[in-house]
Parts: sequence; structure tokens; C-alpha cells
Amino acid sequence: MAKKTTTLLFGVCFALAACADGATDRGIAGPAAEPSLDVGGPADLTPVDGDESFIVDAAPSAAEAATGGRASGHFELAAPFLNIFTERYSFIALSTAGFPNAKGQLEGKITSAGRETDIHVNVDCLVIMGNQAWASGIVTRRVTNGIPQPTGTHVQWRVQDNGEGADSPPDLGSLLFGSSPQGCRFRLNLPMTPTASGNIQVSQK
Repeated sequence: MAKKTTTLLFGVCFALAACADGATDRGIAGPAAEPSLDVGGPADLTPVDGDESFIVDAAPSAAEAATGGRASGHFELAAPFLNIFTERYSFIALSTAGFPNAKGQLEGKITSAGRETDIHVNVDCLVIMGNQAWASGIVTRRVTNGIPQPTGTHVQWRVQDNGEGADSPPDLGSLLFGSSPQGCRFRLNLPMTPTASGNIQVSQK
């Protein structure tokens, strides 16, 4: 659904922020801290913008699991945090054989306190429940202020498709969070906010 029409620029739009010292930085930049992305499992996940914990939903049943599912779109944080933190990303995720396997990619940009980080993520996981989707993947490119940073960490995100048309409410999305491999299978209750622009689409055959 798109309250504000925008062209999805799939090559621009999402990111993890990195410290200026490059090789020693392994965290996602948040408004006040940079938690590590190297997590061992769902209990270790730390959000970009705080230390609150999230509820892990029960694993989906075979009937609920996405089969031939697809999620795509653009998310942009509506209001910069304290005017120093912004995040936006565009992505596409497609279910493949063997739930919750998936393929696709995400491109994004995070700006935090003068640092701009662009990242590329290869999607490895997708779970769809109704109009919501959880996706995750491995970071394969990470560049902060033009300087390449370490890769190989995992991120996850959550989106909600609220329909099309002028009368539909805005689509929702979460920020990018640290993740274990295929972390989307845990369907964490990641907090979502209305996207400032763009359109989220979630469907399954």
C-alpha cells in the first residue's frame, strides 16, 4: 500500500552504521549505542534503538507456513530519531524449497551522527503470516562513509502490508535488527512504525 507514492529504488535504501575505525566495528548504529550483530540466537537479539526484549511467537504450523510466499517493498523511518538517526531500505524476498528457506536481497542506508552506511543483504529466510512477513539474511556488503567494513553478520526485519488505495492505512515496517542465521523463523515481535514513503507487498500462493 502506498500512502505516498514513491519509486522503489532497489539499489539505494538500507544500512547498518559503522564506527569510523572500520575493522573493529561490528555493530548496528542506534540512537544511543551500537549493539553487536554477532548473536548466538533469538534470546541475544538486541534492537537498533534500545535494550527491550521481544516475544518469540510459536513456530508456524505447516498450514500457516509460507508456500511460494513473496514480500517486497520500501521502508523509511518517518521521523529521524533526535534528528541524528535515519534508516531506509528496499527489499525483495521469495520463498524457496524447504521452509523457511528464501532468496532475495535488501539494500539500505542508515545515517547516524554524521556516519552514512550502505549495506547489501542476501536473504536466507522468509516467514509469512497473513499480511505480515519476517525476513532475514547475511550482510555481504557494508560501507561506512566510503570505507568498506567487515561483513558476514546477519540482520532481520518485519513488515506489514495494509492494502492498497487511498483509504488504506500506511504500511508498517521495523528497523533492521541483529539476527542469528535464518532468524526470521522465530517471528520476533519486532516493533513496527508506519513507513514515511513506499509500498510494502506481502503475498503467498
